[in-house]
Amino acid sequence: MEFIGFPFPKYSSGNAKKWESERAALKAENASLTDQLTQYTYSVEEWKFQIGSLKEQNAKLKQQILESESTRGDSNLLTGDLLKQIENLKKNAEFYADKLAQSDKELAILRDIVNNKEFPKVS
Repeated sequence: MEFIGFPFPKYSSGNAKKWESERAALKAENASLTDQLTQYTYSVEEWKFQIGSLKEQNAKLKQQILESESTRGDSNLLTGDLLKQIENLKKNAEFYADKLAQSDKELAILRDIVNNKEFPKVS
């Protein structure tokens, strides 16, 4: 290989184009990963809110059960309905907790990918 000046080889413009296209591809990939990370973060926050809401509903239903049991009377039907509602809320809470755990894992993976990428510095 011929040198036109130390330390740059004669074909450095070809290398520069190659590295520039590689840098552009990495920038695009970084932007895509950043968008995905933002979307996952938003989803996780939304699921956390939903879990909190379900827990509040669960607590209210438990209170209603306690109140209805204290008045007894015909409350066996009411208690049965409330127990079914509580069971459904528990299932929903478990579902969102599982989705939250899965999203946390995906979020950690995406953060690792974004943080471990080494992008060429442009001056």
